Amino acid sequence: MFEFKFSLFLTILSVSWAWDIPNYMDKPTIYADDISVSNLPHNELVGENRYRLPDVIKPLGYDLKIVPELDNNNFSFTGDLTIRINILNTTDEIVLNSHQLHFHKSSINITLDDSPIGQVYRIDLANLTFDPFYQQAIIKTIQPLRQGIEYHLKIKYEGVLTTRMLGFYRSWYYLGNETRWLGSTQFESTFARSAFPCFDEPRFRSTFKLSIARDGSRSTISNMPLESTSNPDPAIGNRVWDIYEESPPMATYLFAFSIFDFAKITDNSTGRVNVYAQNISIAEGEFIVNEAPTILDVLGNYTNLTFPLTKIDIVAVPDFNAGAMENWGMTTYREKYVLFKENVSTTLDKQWILSIVAHEFAHQWFGDLVTPSWWDYTWLNEGFATYFEYYVPSVMRPEWRMLDQFVVRELQPALAADEGSSHPINANVSSPSEIDAIFDVISYNKAGSVLRMIKHFLGELYYRKGLQHYLRHALIHDSGTVKPNTLWHGLESKLPSELLPNGTSLRQVVSTWVDQDGFPLLTVTRKNRSIIIEQSAYSRTLTRDGRVNEEKAWWVPLTFTTDKELNFTDTTTKAWLGPQKSVEIKMGDALQWIIFNIQQTGYYRVNYDLESWMSLASTLSTNHTSIHPINRAHLLDDAFTLATSGKVDYEIPLKLSAYLVEEDDFIPWFVAIKHYGGLIRRFRDNKVGEHLKKTYTSFVQTAYNKLSAINEQNRTYSERLAASSLFPQACMLGIEECQSKYLKDFADWLHAVSNQSHPAPAFDPDTKYTTLCTGVRAGNHSVWEAVWNYYVKTDISTEKSLLLQVLGCSQNSSSLKT
Repeated sequence: MFEFKFSLFLTILSVSWAWDIPNYMDKPTIYADDISVSNLPHNELVGENRYRLPDVIKPLGYDLKIVPELDNNNFSFTGDLTIRINILNTTDEIVLNSHQLHFHKSSINITLDDSPIGQVYRIDLANLTFDPFYQQAIIKTIQPLRQGIEYHLKIKYEGVLTTRMLGFYRSWYYLGNETRWLGSTQFESTFARSAFPCFDEPRFRSTFKLSIARDGSRSTISNMPLESTSNPDPAIGNRVWDIYEESPPMATYLFAFSIFDFAKITDNSTGRVNVYAQNISIAEGEFIVNEAPTILDVLGNYTNLTFPLTKIDIVAVPDFNAGAMENWGMTTYREKYVLFKENVSTTLDKQWILSIVAHEFAHQWFGDLVTPSWWDYTWLNEGFATYFEYYVPSVMRPEWRMLDQFVVRELQPALAADEGSSHPINANVSSPSEIDAIFDVISYNKAGSVLRMIKHFLGELYYRKGLQHYLRHALIHDSGTVKPNTLWHGLESKLPSELLPNGTSLRQVVSTWVDQDGFPLLTVTRKNRSIIIEQSAYSRTLTRDGRVNEEKAWWVPLTFTTDKELNFTDTTTKAWLGPQKSVEIKMGDALQWIIFNIQQTGYYRVNYDLESWMSLASTLSTNHTSIHPINRAHLLDDAFTLATSGKVDYEIPLKLSAYLVEEDDFIPWFVAIKHYGGLIRRFRDNKVGEHLKKTYTSFVQTAYNKLSAINEQNRTYSERLAASSLFPQACMLGIEECQSKYLKDFADWLHAVSNQSHPAPAFDPDTKYTTLCTGVRAGNHSVWEAVWNYYVKTDISTEKSLLLQVLGCSQNSSSLKT
């Protein structure tokens, strides 16, 4: 699921681009009109694991017939459900999840079929109880359900198609003045129970067989291919049943279906990938439908497991809260995350579309094929997907430098959020609200960063083989259900002992990273011909007694290079810093400088002694390209962050960043924009802020002059990304050359869109934000209204997203309050 990831990215953009610029929810009730049904107040059912279902029953398969109502303002659905269950321990109680669904005791039928002549035995029911707080339905039987026997639990129920974009919900889009209704699902994390009664925990992997009713104006899709379509059925108003193939075992949160009147395109190379979208937008799916088969191939090659299903869908949903969702065989997305229009959508749009689909496709292995047993281990899904959303495009488009971007877009934001006030990667969650909260920077960014670190200290060969063993072992021995120990077992399977500290296992090493929050700060001191490295838990603040937390310690893989070596490609671990908290490394001849954490493969910060910081600043000012761009970004991020927390004087990051007047790589600039923007905003009303802004403007001016001198069509991919970040800064800072060019371009654009007879002028998409933001910032309310009217008119999703950001560039308070 991608909701958190993209919201974090937009937050970064808001810092980078706008640092100087200041639901209706249906709530159906739980019915209790059957005298044998009661709603228990939650305090009557108390227990340590009360949110969890008992371990006495195992669901084997679901057979669901569902009838959605999308017309005549009758937004509801009925379901006819059969669950095959196996009794693990004799019991007279079935507890399953149900939320805001309506059914009675008389709607339930429990049978078993163990007669050689096919006689069906029915189990009599004692009562049915709903617990709305824990979202459970408790079915009591008169006769016990006996261990080892398979039963069929049948329930007929009703529900409401809400607009809250969770469970089975209704959505819409406009075709001219007509509202077109559709039904879609979002079951992660605990919302399958809002669509059908179920054992709604990820450990309960079961098969799914779906039949869904539709009229002739709509079509349906689900996880599996369509098996058949019935003749019109009078029992459902002469609609037809679309009947889908039975799925492999999977978790309830991955079951999905939709009913709509979308168009479809299929990839030409394999016929396995389908894109569904509104008719008016379907052509914008051409980019991803042609790229998606390669994404599957890259992931299949890496895992040595071919994608197991016969098809995979990419569905562009107009109204979708989750951002993107990895339903097995039927991935769903907000429109702007998968639809791309040439000469309108930006370079960054294309990058993110490929990355987001790679993220959701990675889940087809990590999450769908093998599933964490509980939400404590959400990171086993999201951490891998986060890493592969960068790895896969790096294979497909090496010039995009996606693995370089991982550091500034994932790892550094994780460090910023993980300063001792969050939770460990291995979490402890119970309630639905706690589960939802775990989809955060720790489960995505930090987990992906720690997995990347493990890959580097194990080496690509052993890491890859270990992941392949992990997936196969989980499928063969654990029925596809995993815990972290399953992963560690896989990675340790053929691991040479010399890759780890003496006397330690991989589990001991990684436990320090996944079972405690925070991360280490390494303090590096030069002493004669030695380097002393010490670790402590990083914190922005001191403890109450004025000291830092000295209890935590990590097994830290140390990588480094010096001015003598200049080797920024070797990320092999040269030494380990363990719980003893300090280590001394003999370095021989005197060094000008040493840099730890090559390409920032380790998840930690580094603080050097003053002499070392000044030597690094001097090297950057004289020959910055001798240091890898990732490590230039790393030095800037650590130095500014350490200064903000009072651990070094601001003189250090300001001296380090003086070299930016020569920098033209977008990776260090990504960091510089973030930190200078924050400082200027912090000190905007005094002389310090004025001085910072003047200094920063001189850096941006030089970079702008270099980039703008390159013809737009001749810019490399890196230069295009740099321009899309730096040009808005240049105009915002008042650099005359930037403002004069883009204000003129904006005037041309505004004239065209305000005059229906004139088409909007063609812009380089990567500078369109600069053009429109600069014009809106300088314009009055009527200008803002013109841009708003164009936003309403355009049907291109990526352009709508850009225009929303542009509207926030206004300096007119009345416009921003509109």
